[in-house]
Amino acid sequence: MSLSTASRDPEVQDDTLIWQQEEERLLITVGSPDWYNWLDTNARFSFASAHGRFTAYKERRERGGWYWKAYSRRAGKLHRAYLGKTEQLTAKRLNEVAATLTTCTTSDRPELLTPNPETGMTAGSTIRSRHHSPCDIHGDPLLATKLSPPLSRPELVTRPRLLERLLKGLQGKLTVLSAPAGFGKTTLLGQWSLHSQYPVAWVSLDPADNDPIRFWAYLIAALQTLHPGLGDTALTLLRSSQRSRPRSFLTVLANEMAAVPDEIVLILDDYQVIKDQTIHDGLSFLLDHLPPRLHLVVATRADPPLPLARLRGRDQLTELKSTDLSFTSEETATFLNEVMRLDLAADDVAALEKRTEGWIVGLQMAALSMEGCPNVHAFVEEFAGNYRYVADYLIEEVLRRQPKRVQSFLLLTSILDGLSGPLCEAVAGLAEGEGQTLLELLERANLFTVALDNGRCWYRYHRLFAECLRTRLVQLQPKQVSELHRRASAWHAEHGLANEAVCHALAANDLQEVASLIERNGAAMMKRGELATLLGWIRTLPEEIVQTRPLLCIWHAHVLVDAGRLETAEARLAQAERCLSVSADSAYICVDTDPERPSTRSMLNHLLAVRAAIAANRRDIPLAMYLSRQALERSFGEEEYLRAGILHDLGHTYRWAGDLLAASEMLAEASVASQASGNLLVAEAALGDLANLQVVRGQLRQAAETYRQALQLVAGKGGRLFPVAGPLCLGMAFLHHEWNDLTTATHLADQGLELTRQGGLMRMLMSGHAIISRLKQAQGDISGALDVIQQAEHLARTNNLVPEIPRIAAYRVRLWLAQGNVKAAVRWAEMSGLSADDEISYVRECGHMTLARVLIAQGQSPSAVRLLDRLLKAAESAGRDGSVIKILALQAAALESAGETERALDVLRLGLTLAEPEGYVRTFVDTGAPMLNLLSGLLEDRQRDRLVGVSPSYVRSLWEAFQTGAIPPAHQSRPKEMTKPVVSPLSAREQEVLRLVALGKRPSEMAQELIVSASTVKAHIKSIYRKLEAHSSTQAVAKARELRLL
Repeated sequence: MSLSTASRDPEVQDDTLIWQQEEERLLITVGSPDWYNWLDTNARFSFASAHGRFTAYKERRERGGWYWKAYSRRAGKLHRAYLGKTEQLTAKRLNEVAATLTTCTTSDRPELLTPNPETGMTAGSTIRSRHHSPCDIHGDPLLATKLSPPLSRPELVTRPRLLERLLKGLQGKLTVLSAPAGFGKTTLLGQWSLHSQYPVAWVSLDPADNDPIRFWAYLIAALQTLHPGLGDTALTLLRSSQRSRPRSFLTVLANEMAAVPDEIVLILDDYQVIKDQTIHDGLSFLLDHLPPRLHLVVATRADPPLPLARLRGRDQLTELKSTDLSFTSEETATFLNEVMRLDLAADDVAALEKRTEGWIVGLQMAALSMEGCPNVHAFVEEFAGNYRYVADYLIEEVLRRQPKRVQSFLLLTSILDGLSGPLCEAVAGLAEGEGQTLLELLERANLFTVALDNGRCWYRYHRLFAECLRTRLVQLQPKQVSELHRRASAWHAEHGLANEAVCHALAANDLQEVASLIERNGAAMMKRGELATLLGWIRTLPEEIVQTRPLLCIWHAHVLVDAGRLETAEARLAQAERCLSVSADSAYICVDTDPERPSTRSMLNHLLAVRAAIAANRRDIPLAMYLSRQALERSFGEEEYLRAGILHDLGHTYRWAGDLLAASEMLAEASVASQASGNLLVAEAALGDLANLQVVRGQLRQAAETYRQALQLVAGKGGRLFPVAGPLCLGMAFLHHEWNDLTTATHLADQGLELTRQGGLMRMLMSGHAIISRLKQAQGDISGALDVIQQAEHLARTNNLVPEIPRIAAYRVRLWLAQGNVKAAVRWAEMSGLSADDEISYVRECGHMTLARVLIAQGQSPSAVRLLDRLLKAAESAGRDGSVIKILALQAAALESAGETERALDVLRLGLTLAEPEGYVRTFVDTGAPMLNLLSGLLEDRQRDRLVGVSPSYVRSLWEAFQTGAIPPAHQSRPKEMTKPVVSPLSAREQEVLRLVALGKRPSEMAQELIVSASTVKAHIKSIYRKLEAHSSTQAVAKARELRLL
C-alpha cells in the first residue's frame, strides 16, 4: 500500500521538496523562491523521480564558493555527478542528473534477468541496463521488478519511532515484521530502504517462489544488485543436481557473503507465501551461519517457521507486530486531515482510530469513502466491524465512487499480480495506450496502486485491495473470470514468462494449455534445475491428459529419473511410446514414425536419452551401452545437454565394464559437450572422473593436468575454491603423495578435507582420511595413521557408508604390517573371506593385494607371487597400468623375500620402466625393506646392465626417498654408485617449479598455473636453492642444466 512512513531527511519527490521540521511538515515546490531560500540554509537532500534517485550534498571549492554534487550507489559502487550552484538547481536539472546516474530502461514487459550464456549466472549489474530474450535456453527469466521496493509517494505519514526500531534491529541477525494485510509492512520497509545508510537487497516473494531453486536464485540475484557475481558459484552448485545436499550450497553461499566487505541488509517481503519446508530449513541454516555484516529482514502476515525462539533468547531478533505497526492517534489524525485533507473533527478521528485499531488500509478505504460524503459524522458512526467486514464494506464504497470505466478496469485487471499498460490492455480489451493512462490515473488518485519501477512501467494493487476486487469480480462476472485468465496466460507466454503463464492457465482451468506450456518450457526448466516446479505442474494435470501427450510423458520421466524414481519413469516412457506408435524395440533403434517431422525426431532422441539414463542408473551395463550408442548416433541439435548426459553416463558404464580407454574417451567428450551447453558442474564432474581414470591407467601427469582444468572451471574470484572442488583437491593430494612431495600433498589434503566437510560429501571424506593416513605413514607416524583410519571407519558406520569399510580395513592391515603387527594382519586375512585362489576381479583387487602383503609377512612368498601373477595379468589386459606398477613392485618384494633376487631385480626393472615417466615414488618406498635392498642392488656397478630403460638418477631418487620414509636406511650399506657426490633429489613439484623458473616466470604466475598459493611456490624455490646449493634463479637454472635436471 502507499501509506505508512516518510523519512525525516529532506527529500525531493518529482518537483516537490518534503521536509519535516519539528512537528511541522513542509511542502516546497522546486524552482520557487522558497526552494532557493531553503537550499541556502541546508546542505543535504535526497531526490527521487521517474528518472532515478540520488543524494545531493553541498560542497565548497577553495576558490569559487559553494556548489552541489549528486551521489548514487549502484552495484556496490559510488557514482557522482556535478549538479551546479544553488541558482542552477531547477527541476529540469535535477531530472537530467538523475537520468545520468541511473540506467533505467522501459519496456512493454517486465525487466528480465537472464544468465550469462558463458557462465550460466545472472549479472546483477545488468538488472536495469539490458533486456535479454526470455527465450534464451540458458536463461532464467527473473523479474527485476521483484528485486526493487515499490516506489513511495510524497503523501506519507512520518513514523520516526518505527524507523528507529528498524535501525536498532541491525545490531542483530534478524528483523521480522509480522502483521495481517494492510498494516503498511511493505511501505515502511520501502521507505526505510530508500534512505538507509546501508545497501539494501530486496526480494518481493510470490507463491511461485516455493521452488527452492527459484527462491535462492532470486535471493542471489538481489544480492548481485549490490555485488555482481556474488553467489554465482553457490547457484551453480545448487542447480547442478537435485540430489545434492542443500547445506553444501548454503555453506558456499555463506562463505561468498562473508567475503563481502560491506554491510548488507537483505529484505524478503511477503514471506508468508513460502510453504516449502526445505526453504525454511535452508534459511534457518543460513541464519545460524549468517556473516556478521549481513542482516535479514522478513515481512510476513504470520510468524515464519524460523528459529525465532533461539534468536530471541540470544537477543538477535527484532520483532514488529500489528500493535507496533498500527497508526497511533497522532498518525491517524495526520493521515486523515493532512494527507487525505478531510478536515475531520477530533471526535471523528478518535472514533475511526478506535474502530480500525490503527489498521492503515481500513483508514485509507474509509477516507476514500468519505470523499464527497454529505454527512461524514454519520458515516463514522456507522463504521464498525472486523477487518474482513470492513474491507468488504469499503470496497463497495470505493468502487461506487469511481467512474464506470475505472470500475471496469479495476475489476478486470484484479486477476493480475503485476500490472503493465500492454498487459492490462490485452486482458481488459483496451486500446493501445489506454492501460498505461488508467494505471497512472489510479496511482495519482491513491487507489491502492503501487509503482514497481522508476519508469512506472509496472504496478501492482495492494494485495488486500486486489483480493476484495477479485471477490467482487466473481460475484458480478463469474463467467468472464476464466477468459481473463486465458488472456493473461497468452500474454505472459508470448513474453517468455512461463511461471506466470502456467499459473493463469491453471486459474482458467485450461489444462491442455498448461500441458503445452510445460512441453515448450521443459528444457529451460531442467537446465535451471527447477524440477520441483516442473514436477508440481505435471501433477496438477489429470492422467487422461498426460498419457495422451508423448512429449509430456517424456518430460515427466526425465524429472522422475533425476528424483531416483526409475520404475515410474519407465512406465511414463512406455506411455510415450504408445502415443508415438512405436514399440520399445523400435524406439531403441530410433525408427522415426515420420522422418520429416523434427518434433518426432526430437521426442525419440529425448526418449532414448531417458531410457539410457534409467539403464545406467540401474547399472545394467549391456542395455546402457546399447541404448547410449544408439542415441549418440543421432543429431541432437539444440539439445546438446542431453548428449552430454548420455556421454557422462556411458563413461561410467564403460568403466564398470572394465573398458578404461573407452570410458576415458566418453568422459572427455562429456566434459566438452557440457561446457558447450553451459553446464560447468557436469563438465567438472566429468573431468574429475576422467582424472581418476587416468590415475588408474598410470597416467599421473596427465591426471594432474586434468585436475587443474577441472579446478579452473569451478574456482571463484581470486582462485577461491568451493566445496565442489574438494574431491579435486584430494585427487591432487594423492598425486603429490605418490611423487613424495609431502608438503604440497598435505596442504592439498587439508584443503580438500575442509571443502568436503563444508559440502557434506561424506563418501569423499573417506578418501580424504585415506590420503591423510598415507601422509602420516610417509612421515613415519604409524600410530597417527592408524588413528586417522579409526576416524574414517567411525564416519563410514555413522553415515551409512558400510561398503567403504572393507577398503578401510585393508589399509589398516598395511599399517599393522609397517608397525610389525603381523598377528593382527593375519587375523584380518583369516576373517576377510579372501584367498590366493579366488577368482580375480577389479572390485577385489585392493583386498587381494593386501592379502599378498600378509602372505609375504608370514613367509609364504611363493603363494603371494602366484596371486600377484594372476592379478598382474588381469590388470595388464584391462590397461590398468597404475595397478600394474603397484603389483610389479609388490611382486619384486615377494621374490626378494623368497630369495629369488635375480628374478626380483628383473621384475623391478620392468616396474621402474613404467613408473619413471610418471614419477612414481611412494609405491616403491612404501613396499618396505625388501625394496630398499633391491634398489641398492640395482645401483651396484655390476648391475648396470639391468638398468636398460631406467635412468640411474631415478633409482637414486627412490633410494634417497627411503631416508624420509618409515624404513630407515641406516642399517643398509651404501651402494658404490651412491658414494659419488649427488644433489638431494627434487620432488616432482619442485621439478615443475624449476622448469617455470627457467622460463622466467614470477612466483605469482607460477602459483596461478600450479593452482597453489604464492607462499607455497616461494617455499619450493627456497628448497630448490638449498638442494642445488644456489643463491639465485640464474645459479639454480645453471646448476640444474649441469646436472641434466632441465
